[in-house]
Amino acid sequence: MLANEILPRIPEKFLLNSPNKKNDQLKTSQPLTQKPTESEVILLAKIKRLEEQLKQVQAENKKLKFGKEKAEQLAQHERKRANQLEIKLKTVAQILCQLQKINYYKQLDQEQKAQIEQPLLKPPNT
Repeated sequence: MLANEILPRIPEKFLLNSPNKKNDQLKTSQPLTQKPTESEVILLAKIKRLEEQLKQVQAENKKLKFGKEKAEQLAQHERKRANQLEIKLKTVAQILCQLQKINYYKQLDQEQKAQIEQPLLKPPNT
């Protein structure tokens, strides 16, 4: 399809508002002089109520987001603290294990020294 088949031959026929005609649309600066109908009043009241509900929900949402952020910060802090305590506990467990080995070998050494220092017992008479 060619472009000249789509485009109109006389562009003035397709203008919505011709410059020669007077614009009869309401200007935005003109105030409405009609009294609102009952249904418009009801709708306006509903809109106001919904706007207030929206404000309340937004305030609650903001409050909940703040609480969530605080809870996440606290949880992160507690995880960090738990990790540090776990590292300390592992260190204490390693030290305790080393102390148990040291005590075991000391006791074993004392028993060996005691056996060497003991006078030889007489063999039982048979």
